Amino acid sequence: MGLNQNATFDELLEELQHFADYELDCHLQSYTFLLKRNGKYVHDVLIRFEHVTEDWKKIQEVEDFPDLPHMRISHRDHVWTERQIELVAKRYKDDVEFGNYTPPRPGTLDKR
Repeated sequence: MGLNQNATFDELLEELQHFADYELDCHLQSYTFLLKRNGKYVHDVLIRFEHVTEDWKKIQEVEDFPDLPHMRISHRDHVWTERQIELVAKRYKDDVEFGNYTPPRPGTLDKR
């Protein structure tokens, strides 16, 4: 049984609750799953896309890497419902904790 390719965002979030990371495409797997081998993290640093400039500077303090080129990033506006926030927080609990993310408030516009 796979994911419904025609699912709405809400339906997808509901469906994801029933799949383990190893059953999902890498785009839907939790990054904590992708970063662990034998239960241990294999990377020292996590660069979060929404904080790439700041996170990259921390790496440059340790390694002699060049600056990143300027990136034009398009954002998709999304107003989160309480149920969506709950489902994402449940499915990606380890990611939220590891990445130190703050969930959006219901009804607010998220421009990530």
